[in-house]
Amino acid sequence: MEQAVEHAGNEDKKDLFNFCLSALKKKKYDNTDFYEGFHNLFASLAVTIDPDAFIALQDELLADVTDKSSRKAESILSRKINFYRRLHKPNKAWTLIKENIQITSFRRELAEKKIKEHNFLEAKKLINDFFTAQEQNEDHYENNTWYKLLLEIAQKEKDIPAVREFSYIFIKERFNNEYYEIYKATFNPSEWAEEMEKLLLQYIDVKYFCTSAADFLAAEKETERLMHYVEEHLSANNLEKYYKIFAFEYPEKTLELFINALVSYAEDNVSRSHYEYIALLLKKMSKIENGKKAASKLVADFRLQYKNRRAMMEVLGQF
Repeated sequence: MEQAVEHAGNEDKKDLFNFCLSALKKKKYDNTDFYEGFHNLFASLAVTIDPDAFIALQDELLADVTDKSSRKAESILSRKINFYRRLHKPNKAWTLIKENIQITSFRRELAEKKIKEHNFLEAKKLINDFFTAQEQNEDHYENNTWYKLLLEIAQKEKDIPAVREFSYIFIKERFNNEYYEIYKATFNPSEWAEEMEKLLLQYIDVKYFCTSAADFLAAEKETERLMHYVEEHLSANNLEKYYKIFAFEYPEKTLELFINALVSYAEDNVSRSHYEYIALLLKKMSKIENGKKAASKLVADFRLQYKNRRAMMEVLGQF
């Protein structure tokens, strides 16, 4: 419709404008799939025909909304903000945002603006006031978007304790390489040796394999420890994901792990898709030093042990 409007005559545009203005005042269009699109069309027409009418309609709609922090209020105010920007009136748009920071997205946009302007004090106040409000409302959820902004500020201010505090939030429960690098950079080498062990203890689970622990060991280039951790929780999937990290340095041990993992996998899994996965791992195994010989021997063992598994014999015949 908006594309059609571009080619319409002035009278047709005015007729459509009046129709939109009349229709959007009716409640029957609320919550329909095309409601926002209808407003967008009206905005496109209003830019040249009657900007004040568009703003007046939004104000009228907003007056009926009792909760000015609601999703509905946000939608109406967003229409006004976007409309002012289409009219090349950014100051009016920012005034609306500043007057309505009870809406989370507006507060965040304003905080981001303050950070770009290097007005870190105001940015931090906007963010910390948000957290205070959440505590008062007994809504204690963590919003990582805000912590990312606080981390960005800390980095720009070169506030090492704050960088450490906020980067840690993103790695304390699950490993994340980006924030791990930031966190690690706040320690000197002697400090990090101790901190590394503390962080690893948070990830390690004695009963179950933890990818965060494995990824952390990989990032730390602790290849031997990673290899032993994979061995403790040996499975074909875990081995496939991490073997390349330690295979070059420990080829013999890696082949041993492949053999043990594949023997166990073949015993527990019976279907063509599982046999194809075995063949895939055998190919990966073959690329390790002395792997071709070890893989060939394992295939020969499988052919003897599982000769009655027709599908398995067919798949291994392609190896």
